[in-house]
Amino acid sequence: MPDYLVAIDLGTCNSCLCYARVGSNAVNVLDFGNMKYICPSVVYYKPDGTFDAGWKATLHYTRYDGVVNYMKRILAKRFRDIPMMVKDSLKSEVVSGPKGFAAFLVNGRIILPEDVLCDLVKFMRERFIEKCKGDGEVNVKKVVVTIPSNYVQDPIVYTKQIIKNAGFDCEIVTLPEPVAACMAYNVS
Repeated sequence: MPDYLVAIDLGTCNSCLCYARVGSNAVNVLDFGNMKYICPSVVYYKPDGTFDAGWKATLHYTRYDGVVNYMKRILAKRFRDIPMMVKDSLKSEVVSGPKGFAAFLVNGRIILPEDVLCDLVKFMRERFIEKCKGDGEVNVKKVVVTIPSNYVQDPIVYTKQIIKNAGFDCEIVTLPEPVAACMAYNVS
């Protein structure tokens, strides 16, 4: 059973997942269909409770019913602290959820941004498992997820929990995006 390391850029507009076998220098970028290595950070909730994510969800982008985008913009924020400009840029209505935190009103139910992000990561994880299944059982040793440089403790904790809830039962490390960029360019 091969062990893998997974890196996720959980972006506001687009996301990406890279992976490598432990002990290998080859890094693979997950293909989300038709040589598309990015996954739009969009989730479409169908009236029956199921969902589509990524490119398939963007097919419903012109419709407001069930489409959720820009989840990270309201993650771990109070409803009262969300500027009207941000609320207007979202496809789903932003409402006050449990304990006053911002949430989405989707198909008549309230969904927290962390739950939407979890569904997006679940979708990405399923694609990754499907891609690597030919190697036998897939065992992920560590997930590194990039986070915005301005994230404080709450969004970091939420992000780690999102990755865990999406099915990655392993060590989860967060890496600020500027640090990840420097590492990518071999700057120390």
